[in-house]
Amino acid sequence: MKNASLLSRFPALALAAPVFASLMLHTETTIPTPAPGEKVELAGLVYKARFEAKVTSVRLVVKSAADADPVVADWIFSGSNSDGQVHRVDLQVRLFDEHGKQLEVFEARHPLAPGAREQTLAVPMKAKAAVWAAAKKIRIWANWIT
Repeated sequence: MKNASLLSRFPALALAAPVFASLMLHTETTIPTPAPGEKVELAGLVYKARFEAKVTSVRLVVKSAADADPVVADWIFSGSNSDGQVHRVDLQVRLFDEHGKQLEVFEARHPLAPGAREQTLAVPMKAKAAVWAAAKKIRIWANWIT
């Protein structure tokens, strides 16, 4: 009954609890803006327990023409999972200018299959040409939501 009265007094708790309960670990790394097609090895995007789930590299695949506005592309990540169960990862690609100001965020959530090796995970991007031209650093977040 105590829980019921608490939830009736604070209904937002009922909505927030599942969101916060599922975040297991936040990891991030920052890289210079890569050239299209360049594979960049990543460090630090790892969830270690009795297993290891990780995002190991990223490659930018531009779909739009060179002078297009907006710039349409996919950030193609590679991930592995040594566990026998699925782990979910919420990948965020954050564009920053030369002064460290965040310009844009792109996000996608993916399951990382049991025993996966070099599984492909994509984050779609659609950015104004001026924003893309100003992007000098990319901060990548991997929120592990097992």
